[in-house]
Amino acid sequence: MHQYPLKKILFSCLGIWGVLILLQTSVVLASNAVTFSQTINDGTLSIDIVDNSGNTVSSPSATFGGLTFSFNSQTATGTLGTSSQRIRVYNPTGTNTWTASIAATGGPTALWTSGSDTYDFNDSHSDGTDDADTDTVGGRLTVDPSVGTVAGVPDNTTCSPTTGITKGSSSAFREIASAVSSITLLSGGASATPYCRWDLTGVSLSQVIPPSQATGTYNLSFTVTIA
Repeated sequence: MHQYPLKKILFSCLGIWGVLILLQTSVVLASNAVTFSQTINDGTLSIDIVDNSGNTVSSPSATFGGLTFSFNSQTATGTLGTSSQRIRVYNPTGTNTWTASIAATGGPTALWTSGSDTYDFNDSHSDGTDDADTDTVGGRLTVDPSVGTVAGVPDNTTCSPTTGITKGSSSAFREIASAVSSITLLSGGASATPYCRWDLTGVSLSQVIPPSQATGTYNLSFTVTIA
């Protein structure tokens, strides 16, 4: 029987273990750490009419005080934006600047209407008489946001209700003679805080009614927009 010397057998074993060690050290173990990734994107600049709880008001309105028939022109007053019907600006973006405005839903030729009776909202005459625009009826509506109140919605302590926020000035709609088809309610300037919300209430409305206007309940729709 052939016999191997003990020393040779020992070196052979050591060689085999060396190869095994080299093989083991060359194995790369996978990491057990997992990286989660989440992206939050900017939202969309928007405007709405909301109640005290921040819910959208389904049919918002602004009511003027009642008047009695008169052979002379007279003025009705109202308020846009109350505690239960707030004009709310949403700016979920990194953009500082924006402008919120109001315009007649039907455009410059829209009219206050009660059945077949009408009067205008954008004549230039302060006495309520027609100024020879596209219709034959008089009347003028003035919107004054400057007397309103701006409040930041308190969900973010970094949002300032005043910094960079400007209320619009008093202005009357006009179809002709330096036409005014929309009126600025509120605007955000370069220093306005992004990713914030604001409420506007107490905007003054003043509508001149033409002389001898027929009795009735008159309605005219307006739309608030932001850009």
